[in-house]
Amino acid sequence: MDINIIGLLVGLICGLPYIIITIKNKSTPNLIHFVEIILACIGVVVFTQFGIEVALAEDSYLGELVNQRLTIVIGAIALVWISVYGFVQVYLPLFIKDDKPDNKPRDNGDAKQDAAIS
Repeated sequence: MDINIIGLLVGLICGLPYIIITIKNKSTPNLIHFVEIILACIGVVVFTQFGIEVALAEDSYLGELVNQRLTIVIGAIALVWISVYGFVQVYLPLFIKDDKPDNKPRDNGDAKQDAAIS
């Protein structure tokens, strides 16, 4: 099976809980977040496979890029990292309850009176 199809299937499987959780929380699922999850999963699957393939490839297979093996592997790791970060950024707010009061000062009109008194 093609690696892109595998990534898409993993993305759809990982995206379904997002839809279920947002509906359970009585919220509307955001299509952009759903697509971000799918793309993040595709990125993890594809770039993990790519990085491993380049790291383990014979020199003759890489041709002129043989001197860039480390750079390519580091780039693949960075893309996996960014994909995981994007995935976490979508899912994390669903599991963190914001029970803390805002630290911002509330403007009830007293600020203007306090400034006039000072």
